[in-house]
Amino acid sequence: MNRSRNLVVLIMILTANFYNCNEKKEKNLNEYGEYLRLLQNTSSGNCAVIEKTETEAGKIVYNAQASVVGSGRCRENNFFSFSTNAEETISKVAAYYNSMTLVFNNYSDCSEIVKTALAAREQITVTSISEGAKNSTTGCVKVVPKVYFCKDSESLTSLSNRYRYLSIANAKSDMRINYDSTVSINAVTNKALDLKYEDVPLGNLRIASAAEIALFEGAESNSLVSATFQDAACFKKIILGNTTLKTAFSKIPTVQEFFKEEINVSDRKAVTETITPNLACRYGSEVTELPAIGTTAALGICPASYPVF
Repeated sequence: MNRSRNLVVLIMILTANFYNCNEKKEKNLNEYGEYLRLLQNTSSGNCAVIEKTETEAGKIVYNAQASVVGSGRCRENNFFSFSTNAEETISKVAAYYNSMTLVFNNYSDCSEIVKTALAAREQITVTSISEGAKNSTTGCVKVVPKVYFCKDSESLTSLSNRYRYLSIANAKSDMRINYDSTVSINAVTNKALDLKYEDVPLGNLRIASAAEIALFEGAESNSLVSATFQDAACFKKIILGNTTLKTAFSKIPTVQEFFKEEINVSDRKAVTETITPNLACRYGSEVTELPAIGTTAALGICPASYPVF
């Protein structure tokens, strides 16, 4: 198994960031995986984060990603940090890397990776992010997941205005094509890889809870990504050392090839339901349904009630 190759798939499905500040053309189907992230807090409702994009032909396309959020948390600061304060941004960078270092310090097999994490943190400075934003076509740069720095308030406002946050009654209903396609892909994956999931959990798909998303976006998961490229022993210690994280990953059939050495048949047979980090749909000028490709589920058209802006 090529962990590096499959890691890209994992990141795209679970933790990779929702947006690329420099991209203006319509996202193709394979890029939708970049958007699959979100959420926090106690589960209480569905929230769709909607991004406005423009194709090379000048057509407007809206990409909506719905997830579970806590009460009152369907708003910008639950998903992004946009700032023009470089010092404040760097403090968030430090917190991101320091949290991973704390995880690595729990395992002797990860001692060497601590040095790498610290080196990576030191490369992100006030000067580097300021220059990056200055040279960006949008005036903004992503420094770590969920955190963006913009060179001025005009650039920040422009970036922020590309998104809307919509409380919706039922993401499963609004994004039924994506839901049904995910169920089908999970079943095909189960058969193709002989994963031995039972039929009931394959048909019992739900959106990941806020607690599960917190795991996927948390320090342990971020550390797992870093360890994959550098130290297999460290990778194994992290995933096996966090039973809750391992259990959450075991509920996603499409990433099982990636974890086939750590999540076994008995783990999968214990699963009573499967999860997807979120559900998606799209709409806009001349937008049509996108079919499934590989393990990327099909995307349907959002309800007419979704905002145009």
